[in-house]
Amino acid sequence: MALEDMRDMLLTSDSQGRLFNPIQTMPIAGIVLLGDIAVLIAAFTLPTLYESSTQIPSLFSVLLYLQCVLWTFCVLADFLMSKHHQKSQLHGYLEFNRKVIPWARASLISVTGCSILLLLIAAVSWDYCPREGACSIVAPLTPAHYVQVVLSLQTSILLPVCLSYIVRIHQFNKNRSLPDIFEGQMVYSLPRSLPTFEEVGVRDNSADTLLEKQAEAIHFLREHNARLSRKILSLTDQLGRYSEPVV
Repeated sequence: MALEDMRDMLLTSDSQGRLFNPIQTMPIAGIVLLGDIAVLIAAFTLPTLYESSTQIPSLFSVLLYLQCVLWTFCVLADFLMSKHHQKSQLHGYLEFNRKVIPWARASLISVTGCSILLLLIAAVSWDYCPREGACSIVAPLTPAHYVQVVLSLQTSILLPVCLSYIVRIHQFNKNRSLPDIFEGQMVYSLPRSLPTFEEVGVRDNSADTLLEKQAEAIHFLREHNARLSRKILSLTDQLGRYSEPVV
């Protein structure tokens, strides 16, 4: 059966709304962004609540605790978003997820990088900064000031990353596109799609990419075949009940 005929058959036998599977990760990315902004606001608000620099826990420690909480939540959010994208790939949306997954991982990478930087600042301040006052005469900044700088840098990275990711996911869900195999983005024909011997020698990843695409396509078609089989059984059962002779 030609790919165009299969596409028409699926559209007539199953509505595009049922065939499409949206990616429900926008709330997760939004919460990550709001959590980062909340930590940044706390970094500039809490100093007004500390009357003494000897108060325990110190302002520096509280900010580090908040960053640890944010990093833990980002790890959980990355795990949940990865699950959603893997499910979307299994439903046939391979190319889009290939492009958008790096944006999803960028949040965790940026928060992890800034957390490592804060760890270095904590080690240096422990050795060279006094309990009260600035760390240096040249740069009259306390450890809490350095944390504010790093958190500001973190927000400046997360803000465009999360917004761009949310916009991409929103546009994808709004378009409600068909899976890649029906949009001309995935190739089935083995004689036409298999790379030549020279191409395999030069680009080893071409065969792996082809096999991965074909595996995703086979998985999608098997799921859709099972869905159509259940519908046929249901229609057959209904037809059998209507065709029974009335006594």
